[in-house]
Amino acid sequence: SARADALQSLVLQYKSYREALQKLVYDEQQKADTRAKARGLLKTMLTLENAFLATFWKSLLSRVDKTSKLLQDPALEFGTAVQMLKSLKDFLLAQRSKFNDFLDSAKSLCGHSNWKEKRALKRKRMADDGSDTEIIQTREKQFETMVFFVIVDTIASHLQQRINAYAEIEERFVFLSMHHADDSDSVKKSLMEVVDFYVGDIDVGIIDEWLQWTAFVNGLGRQWPSPSEMLAIMTQSKIQSAFPNLFILLRIYLTLPITNCTGERSFSHLKRIKNYLWSTTGQNRLSDLAMLNIEADLLRTIDFV
Repeated sequence: SARADALQSLVLQYKSYREALQKLVYDEQQKADTRAKARGLLKTMLTLENAFLATFWKSLLSRVDKTSKLLQDPALEFGTAVQMLKSLKDFLLAQRSKFNDFLDSAKSLCGHSNWKEKRALKRKRMADDGSDTEIIQTREKQFETMVFFVIVDTIASHLQQRINAYAEIEERFVFLSMHHADDSDSVKKSLMEVVDFYVGDIDVGIIDEWLQWTAFVNGLGRQWPSPSEMLAIMTQSKIQSAFPNLFILLRIYLTLPITNCTGERSFSHLKRIKNYLWSTTGQNRLSDLAMLNIEADLLRTIDFV
């Protein structure tokens, strides 16, 4: 989120940053070290490569930031999370064909269209090499193939790994979207896999429960509900006792963590509470303070008067 905001500011105020750095470079009242650093930053900002990467990462991180914040929503369902990750990967791969669009934006930022030239390395020819001349790519083509494509493909690969992990869990609960008579064999197979996986939590009785549950929901004359809506119908109608296994399974599905951000924030709270000035804080007091800090939003709603 911080990087996305920083790049948003950098791209929108690119020329302003350049002008500010130029003033520092020629300001003789500044220290030599400060002027040298400003000169180095200005030299980097004037390159076409830096302007290109700024525009590209701004576009990419903006979508990643929005998706990441959505995935941290406690009310988000697992299936929606999988679809969001898949859509993010599709968006990323679509950027592969937009190299020229990013290049045009970069040229307008830096004010020129010259790539940073590098000395061409010539490969030593061996005795058994053919007579064909070596193909030398332009600097623009090198940047596209060796930087742009590498970034896109690497991120897409990591996203696919995460999607595969989530898709495996989503596949386990695929029966939640099956409510037609034609799906009976697939539903039974899916439910048996769930029973085998959650041994001790549910039993084979869930197969009969699911058949009755589909008949109950279809009898309501409404669109097939989502897992969270199923749980709401069950609790509002007070029929949990008739579907004990399904009730347990729905709660398991809806409490599956999509991200570990909440757990990481807990450690961040602990780090802020127990610093070197509070090194003698006892375990009980530390746990109580951490709980108050973590649940600060709930704490503000409580009236202790």
